[in-house]
Formats: sequence, C-alpha cells, structure tokens
Amino acid sequence: MINILNNQPIETYHIDCTYDINLNKFSVLNFGLSDCSGQFFLISSCIISHETEMDFQFFYQTLNEICIFFKYKLNLKFIMQDACVASYNAAKSIFGENVTILMCYFHLLKNVKEKIRGWIEQELIINCVRKLHFC
Repeated sequence: MINILNNQPIETYHIDCTYDINLNKFSVLNFGLSDCSGQFFLISSCIISHETEMDFQFFYQTLNEICIFFKYKLNLKFIMQDACVASYNAAKSIFGENVTILMCYFHLLKNVKEKIRGWIEQELIINCVRKLHFC
C-alpha cells in the first residue's frame, strides 16, 4: 500500500461501497486513488455491515493510523464519492476543512435524471450538466 502511495502523484481519492457481491449482502467499501492519467490504484477494501458515519470514521481513523505507523503522511485534498451523507460527515470530522468532497459524475447525472424525470426540459438540463462537467 505505502509503495503505491509514495510512488504515484496523488490527485483524487475515491471511496465507494458495492453491494450484492457476498452471500451476507454486506457492503464492500473500496478506497483508492487515481492519478493524472486516470489510472486507479486500490488502497483498501473492507466489509462493513452498515454505512453509518461511525463506520466511515472508523475506516478513516484506521487508515490514518496505518499511515502513521509506516511514517507516511496521509494528505487527502480531494475525495470523490457518491451522495452518502455519512461518508461526507466522517471525512469532514476526521480531516477537517482541508479535504474537499467531490460527487462522482455518474452519481450526479443519475440523481439529476431521477429528479427531472418527466420534465419537458429534461434533455436541455442534462446537456447543461454535461457541458458544466466538461468545462
């Protein structure tokens, strides 16, 4: 883990949970980083039973402690995630105002489409969101 962190230009960290990939249906939390070329490097995967703020705080605190043990300063500036309030609150409580939480474009577009379903201006709004994303 530490070699990946030390040898790659850190741009954005990513956190997300996946579902239905184990028999107990527990969430699998994945955490990693991407660099300027768009490559993703998985740092950690763990199984959590719930997606509470306390679960995410425990994850971030443990990750921080592992980095301290290996004498690596975890310097999170950007975390890309879905619209999970518990994850957002945990990151802000552990890392403070030094970290900026970004919403993943896929989740953003999915949420916008859900909110405007059936609207006459639906295509116009989606095109505007796409233009904003690429500007």
